[in-house]
Amino acid sequence: MTGYASRQGAFQGEIISYQWQWDIKTVNGRSLDIRLRLPQHLSSLERALRKITAQTLSRGNVQLSLKLDIIGSETQTRLNETFIHDLLLFSDKLHKEKGLARLTSDGLFQIEGVVEREKEVEADVDKKLLQEAVLKDFDLLLADLISSRSSEGVILLKTLEGIVSKIENLIDDILNAPARKPETIQKKLDGDLQALLSSDHGLSEERLYQEALLLALKVDIQEEIDRLKAHCKAVRQLFSTKESIGRKLDFLAQEFNREANTICSKSNDISLTNMGLSLKTLIEQFRE
Repeated sequence: MTGYASRQGAFQGEIISYQWQWDIKTVNGRSLDIRLRLPQHLSSLERALRKITAQTLSRGNVQLSLKLDIIGSETQTRLNETFIHDLLLFSDKLHKEKGLARLTSDGLFQIEGVVEREKEVEADVDKKLLQEAVLKDFDLLLADLISSRSSEGVILLKTLEGIVSKIENLIDDILNAPARKPETIQKKLDGDLQALLSSDHGLSEERLYQEALLLALKVDIQEEIDRLKAHCKAVRQLFSTKESIGRKLDFLAQEFNREANTICSKSNDISLTNMGLSLKTLIEQFRE
């Protein structure tokens, strides 16, 4: 089930305050796949976040991110000496091998990463309290996500119920189709039998009986109709449960399609074939 939720929170320390934003997005998936993006300051929360998420969600691809801003601390500036040393060595190498001008101090300080700015984290801020506040906000985020997924689920359920109703109506149309009237079926069988008797194959009485039986079975689609009705009933029963039903619905969609294919193959009339094709279209919509 797809869903999205976002929450903003804050924590006020004695000197420094923190602001953050949670974002979570889920899409359909056969298993639970959690991908996290956390700030370095709170990277230790990853295990707890994965555990809480797994307790709430059973499957799906989950993208979770946390942005954290530190407010009220003084900004410290420092030079990345290791990076500068590597740049100078590389500049000297290019000068000797390619004849390029050596890197100047003005050019050096324009390179991103040479000068780093860091926000100072005051020692008197209780990091544990910050983590507790962030985790508490995460619980609320998951509650918002479940609400979002539930709202979509209500809409999806109505869509699926509508498709099942159309399938049931089409099953009734097939059952009552003129091509399925006894006299029509009898006429079809008589024609097939006459063609069989007039052939030059010289069939034995036993073989003729077998061929006649096969012809009768081929035009009989009552068994397929009964199974389609049973599948519709099974789907509606699944709709009323609270468990995960995606895989079961996928299986039933395959069974629906199998019966529709058989009806098309047994069809003795173009109208019945068209109904079978319409049934396959509805089944594909259901599966998607």
